[in-house]
Amino acid sequence: MLCRQRTRRTCLPRAAPPTRDWGVDARYPHDESAEHRRERPLANSQRATWLDGCVSEKSESILAGGVTFERVEAPEGIGCWTAELGDSAEAGSINILTDDGSTPDPAAVEVAGDIVLNFAELMDVAIAFLREHLHAPDYAISADEQVMIAADPAPFTYPEAAVWADGTWMLRFAESPLQIADPYGVGVLFVGAAPQSIEDFTATDEELAES
Repeated sequence: MLCRQRTRRTCLPRAAPPTRDWGVDARYPHDESAEHRRERPLANSQRATWLDGCVSEKSESILAGGVTFERVEAPEGIGCWTAELGDSAEAGSINILTDDGSTPDPAAVEVAGDIVLNFAELMDVAIAFLREHLHAPDYAISADEQVMIAADPAPFTYPEAAVWADGTWMLRFAESPLQIADPYGVGVLFVGAAPQSIEDFTATDEELAES
């Protein structure tokens, strides 16, 4: 889980507040053929009601999107609540993170709930974004890797969402054969349902090694 494996990423700068528009970006349409890969946790028609008071001052569990997030062990000063959406490589998990260990704000909980309700579509949006933007020279993707990226199924598995206190979030694919994903995976930063940029963890390690 991200809160255990990559907690330093909780301090990423976030430039914009989350949007309430959770419609899938037309540039990255949902792949209807992907429905066989997993059952969505809840249909949009079953959107959970956000319960006032479901987040108490020291909540050990949080209800969002119809699933329960349980507080798990995390490094000192980090709060982490986790929900597993299934056991398969595509089912995924979602973490709500706070930098100071405090209980998440209702706005962040609402974002997590929206991710639960739209997880399948958001995973497809993230994969489409990676396929489009990993061609950039900055990522040094080899010719063989370009073939893998274009193939079906896409070489990105074990999706894991991390929601920060301000409501911005990232979908990280924890496993991929691509060099850029070694060893921490590769992520897509989102505001609402709109992908913003690719999170390259290899670059982060290089920066930390030089500091």
